[in-house]
Amino acid sequence: MDDKSTERRDLDVTIKPYKKDGFTIAWITVMRGADGERSGDDVQRRSGEEGFLPYADGRPGVYVLAPRGGLFQKSRLPHPLKGEPMRWAAITGNTLTISSMAVTPAGNAELQIYHRTLTDKGMMVEFLRLQNEAVLLRLSGELGRAQ
Repeated sequence: MDDKSTERRDLDVTIKPYKKDGFTIAWITVMRGADGERSGDDVQRRSGEEGFLPYADGRPGVYVLAPRGGLFQKSRLPHPLKGEPMRWAAITGNTLTISSMAVTPAGNAELQIYHRTLTDKGMMVEFLRLQNEAVLLRLSGELGRAQ
């Protein structure tokens, strides 16, 4: 995608409290088809939900991804060298930044950064995907606040 390309996406982002002093972020992204519609073979849909907890060293505004696990599973953190992304978050003013770092099969570092800033109308979203210092993708847009 060049600098002048545009792509229609529908985004839904929900942020709510998680455990003691943490937060959960849930999202749905619908990448519309070539005809701009939300249905069709070329429409893609992605969704996810992650919990973040305050970083243990007491840095205010810094959070780590909550370990995954469950009642009958051992809790574990991701392993970036196995291609599992390591995520962390920081809150500065009205901006929530979530960063994700992984190692590709070829051994390259990939970094993804999401900035979500609350505005009077809703939320400004900026996304950046880098691999070995090269920008592979840059997206931005504004979300309206749900009533």
